[in-house]
This record gives sequence, C-alpha cells and structure tokens, in this order.
Amino acid sequence: MKKIIPALLALFVFSFIIGCGSDDNGGSNGETTPRVVANTTVAAPSLSNPNDAVWSQVDSVSIDVSMTNAPRNIAPKVAAVPPSVQVQAIKADNFLYMRVKWSDPSFDAWPNYFYVANITNIVNFTHETLAEEDQVFVLFEDTADSGYDVWNWRVLTTGAGGLAEDGFFNTSTLQDTIIPDSDGTLGAVVAMQNYDNQFTNIPFYVHKDTSEFNQDTSDVLTGYALYTDDTLNTNDTLYIRYDTTSIGEPPNDSIIVDTVYVTALLTDGWVEGQRLPSFVIDSTLKNKSNAERGSRWDTRAVSTYSDAANEYTVVLGRLLNTGHSDDLNMGTVDSVKVKIGIYDDQNSFSTGSTSRGYSKEFWLILP
Repeated sequence: MKKIIPALLALFVFSFIIGCGSDDNGGSNGETTPRVVANTTVAAPSLSNPNDAVWSQVDSVSIDVSMTNAPRNIAPKVAAVPPSVQVQAIKADNFLYMRVKWSDPSFDAWPNYFYVANITNIVNFTHETLAEEDQVFVLFEDTADSGYDVWNWRVLTTGAGGLAEDGFFNTSTLQDTIIPDSDGTLGAVVAMQNYDNQFTNIPFYVHKDTSEFNQDTSDVLTGYALYTDDTLNTNDTLYIRYDTTSIGEPPNDSIIVDTVYVTALLTDGWVEGQRLPSFVIDSTLKNKSNAERGSRWDTRAVSTYSDAANEYTVVLGRLLNTGHSDDLNMGTVDSVKVKIGIYDDQNSFSTGSTSRGYSKEFWLILP
C-alpha cells in the first residue's frame, strides 16, 4: 500500500502539469488571454448617455495597453498613451454595445480650425490644418477576410455627430490604412469641410448666434462643434476677409458667406486669437435609415470627457448582423478576438511615428 501511494501522487502531479500546459488561451509566456464577456441580462444602454446606470451592472475588465501591441509593427513608435483601458460589453436587442474608458491628460478636439489673426475693419482668419484629434480604434479579428473589422471613433469628426466610422484593415497588405466601408444612398459624412481648398483662410460658415467657441472645454454643446443646424441662413450675408466695397467671387474683392449676426458685418463679437471650427458637423446622419447611412456609418456612439479625472468614456453600438457584406457578422459567432487602439491627438491609423498604444488582444465572448 505504501508503494502505491507515491506512485499515484507522482501520476497526479504529472497530469496536473500536462493539464496546465495545454491551456488553449495561454500565450507563449504562459499568460492567459484576457476575456470580456458580453452581459446578456441587462437592458440595452442609452446611446445618449455614456454613463447610463445600466453599465454599473456590467463587469469591467482592465486590459493592458502597450506600444508593442499594434496589429502590425513596421515603423518606430512612441510610448503608449494610457497604461490600460477599461472595457465592458452588452449584448441586447441584436446589438453589441461596448464601453471603453481610458485616461488622457488633455481633450484634443480641434483637428483643423480657423483663428482670428487680426481685426481691422473686417475679421481676418488664418487656417491651422493640423488634422489631429483624440481617437479610439476597436479592431475585431476577421480571419475569413485576413484582417480586422474596424470601428473608429474620433472626438470631433465622428463623435460629435454621434457616430463612429466603420472600415477594414487588411493585414495581408503592407498598406497601413483603414479602407472605409461602403457608403449609403446619401453618400454622407459626419464632418463637412468648412472651407474651399483654394481659399483655405475663408470659412464657409460661422455660428448664427455666437462667435465664441471655447477651445478648452469638452462640452460638445458649447465648446468645440459647429453643427449644420447652427449655421446662419444663407440669406444673411457677411463680407469677410476681403474689402467689402464690392461683391464678387474669389479671388475678387469680396466673398459672401453665412454669418453670425448683423453686427458681425463689422467686428463686434470677435477678438484676436478666437477659434472657429473648420468642420461643420451633421448631427442628423445618425437618425437616418440603415440604407441611407450605409455600412460606413452603422456604428452609433456617445461619449464624454471628464476634465477632473482626465478620462474618456465612449460607448459604441452596432447591430450584431448589419446585413452589410463588408461587416463581420457577429450574430453567428460566440467569440471574437479584439484589440483596442488609443490615439492621443493623432490624425491617422498609421502605425508609425504616432503617439498611440494598443491593448493586448482579448477575447470578446458573445453568449
């Protein structure tokens, strides 16, 4: 009997070691792949409030962020923005909702803008074309198409319109760009250029009520966005940038553009250094039909930035099966591998020379 016990003990230890080594979720260093399980018992969250109380009932998973986790590393990188990202998921009403939170020391929502260079008897603008803003990329692995189905939220040029932009990243090519999904019948975009490419210092539109855009606030209602329904009626005119003694098209003496109010025909309400958005945001596109928005704009979004906590909270939502051939059908799978990219004041997806970090790959479980 005494000889049998050590033999059984040795067999148990050997079996335990073998069992631990065969973990399918383990990496080469023995680490397990993080898992985010979509909650299926709570109600669908609001897409008008990123802090809907329903999220307090959903588990949050912290995923490490690193500059070495990009989907393909082909160029030098800058250190990751946050050390981690908090991820939650809900599966409800045939939708997948994801809530992403991360730290960011600044709110960057001015990718391009005008500023008042000087005021003489008219207002003269100068145009800054930095094309940089805070962004997040959610990449869903699509092995059938050798790439990732991508949700791209940008704080101004998609987020201010309540949407994220859908696209595809092909890992079988060397091109580090996102290919936008197919347009809808409207062929619309969220952010429309507020200037002509030939006359970049002349804004098409200004706000109908105010000249004040607070560049330091994250309040979308009063801070950094110019909406289509807030621009002045084209029957009201302002002669801007050029001598107003005559009317003509550029490059003649003057140009007619929409204006703020009659007194702005002079210089009232404007001060040097004041900013004016160089994008006009369509806030109605999110309410259009699926056919009108197309695959490119089928992901809804709502967000907030806490100045006190220096933290973004973004909620994204899309149908599990959109019916679009260029979208990953998540209604037929029980799990998908995901990466999340955090971009601090950047202008593109390119993996080189950007201040960005990517999360570790994790499993999104869809019960």
